[in-house]
Amino acid sequence: MFISKLDFWRALTNKVVSQAGADVFMDVLQEIIAFFAADQGYIYLFNSNDQLLPLACYPQEITEVRLSENLRRYISNLNQVTIYTDDTVCTDQGCQQEIMAMGYATLAFAPIWKQDKVTGFMLLAWKESHRFKRDDDDLLYTIGNLLGIGLFNAHLIGGMQIREDELQTMCRALLKAKEEEAKRISRELHDEVGQDLTTIVLRLKMIQGQNDVEIIHDDVKDLLFMVRETLADVQRIAMNLRPSALDNLGLLPAINWQLDQFRADNQVEIAFHHPPKLEQLTEEQELLLYRVLLEILTNISRHAQATKVNICLQQAEDLLTLQVDDDGIGFDLEGSNTLGLGLMGMKERIKEQNGTFLLDSKIGKGTTVTVAVPMKNPGGMKV
Repeated sequence: MFISKLDFWRALTNKVVSQAGADVFMDVLQEIIAFFAADQGYIYLFNSNDQLLPLACYPQEITEVRLSENLRRYISNLNQVTIYTDDTVCTDQGCQQEIMAMGYATLAFAPIWKQDKVTGFMLLAWKESHRFKRDDDDLLYTIGNLLGIGLFNAHLIGGMQIREDELQTMCRALLKAKEEEAKRISRELHDEVGQDLTTIVLRLKMIQGQNDVEIIHDDVKDLLFMVRETLADVQRIAMNLRPSALDNLGLLPAINWQLDQFRADNQVEIAFHHPPKLEQLTEEQELLLYRVLLEILTNISRHAQATKVNICLQQAEDLLTLQVDDDGIGFDLEGSNTLGLGLMGMKERIKEQNGTFLLDSKIGKGTTVTVAVPMKNPGGMKV
């Protein structure tokens, strides 16, 4: 059935625009082969090492056409449609012989452009001599551009799908982390504060029936101590929810307070390097850095088996950088779930602040976490 070039072009464009994924290139290639009455067709892409990777081929039972390394290099430098027939003379004699040895009477190479760069090519092959119509080479060149647009769209759609999957994973992780945090707070309130308050109530009831003033005095003294301990527990739980030290003292004193607590609970030597004074940060930025450091220290305490931790907080122009190094056992970045739920949430919040989160670790070589946050307020002005 005869089809005009305009109808053919419309059909190709609709396929590229309406479809996503690798299947679109197979469908487009079949349309191209049918229009040009070719026997075989191939779409190749160059990877980051300039190696050719087959993206689509038709007929499908033919996996790929074999191209020598010399011929691949020659083709990679083609930036326009190139047609070879029985009487074509190739500028590279070695390539000329290889093209003739491929067993085709006619070959057409069309570069695939993606953002002003040749990122692959389409190859059409005819077993018999093929006579091209006027402007066919222009059409092949335009098809190469269209395939490049398809690649770009596939890349964007693939990136969006990956990002959507990441967000779904993050959402599930954050919900789980929130549930775990709620359970932890509930457990602390029940096991510590709740039991202490129950004991205090029982002791008060016992005092009601006591007539000995000396015994009452001793019991009240004990109860006063218990009330103070319970109050300290409540303050500690509240501190973990929203550190009052951040509001009252600022980021550096709050960090130092937490490091004192960490030293008391862990046999770890900690060095904290920081400027004498930090420029003013937003409350959200202070809380973010504080939370990130606490999460890192928690992971070190649970998993790292470290003896030394080095913390460096630096301020350079518009950037605040936090780097934490430990000499622990480290882990394989490729072979493990590198981020716990807490750090996954922190990483997402850092990205919301236009910051960066970097994690580096090797087995037996410790772990380094680096966080950089721009010192700008939500309106974009320096603070």
